[in-house]
Amino acid sequence: MSDILLLTPSRHSFSTDDNDYCFIFVHDLAIKASPSHLKEVNFDDIEYAGAEYYPQRAGWNCQCCSGKKYANANIYFPGLLVEGLSKKSKYKLIDGRHRLDKMRFNGMTKSKFYVFNYSEVKELIYHCKTQDEKDEILNNVAEDCMHLRDTMDLL
Repeated sequence: MSDILLLTPSRHSFSTDDNDYCFIFVHDLAIKASPSHLKEVNFDDIEYAGAEYYPQRAGWNCQCCSGKKYANANIYFPGLLVEGLSKKSKYKLIDGRHRLDKMRFNGMTKSKFYVFNYSEVKELIYHCKTQDEKDEILNNVAEDCMHLRDTMDLL
């Protein structure tokens, strides 16, 4: 197993009660989005990584991007939520943290999101017992993506 982790598609990682390393690829969820999934949701009902940094270390002071993703965030593009994945809140944010922070900074308290029920997406979630197992899956997906890009370049 290589110590180098290849560039992989965007993913959302989280842990479960049994300490599994879990993740879902954002693209796999995004391609399932349809107008029937659009729902207006109150921000107070959403759990998301980075919420603990709002407002002091969010926006222009963002921990992960120093404000670059915040500046480019399009608040009119709905984020992705899964209902039934969070134990703390009704919804878990899979994609759209910088957009959500931007909406909150602009005084908004709710917005439209693509909302999926856990039962719709559970087959898309990877469960791993170790970090090495997770890295191996991520590297395999990255290699598949590299192969696909190489194939597309030939067309």
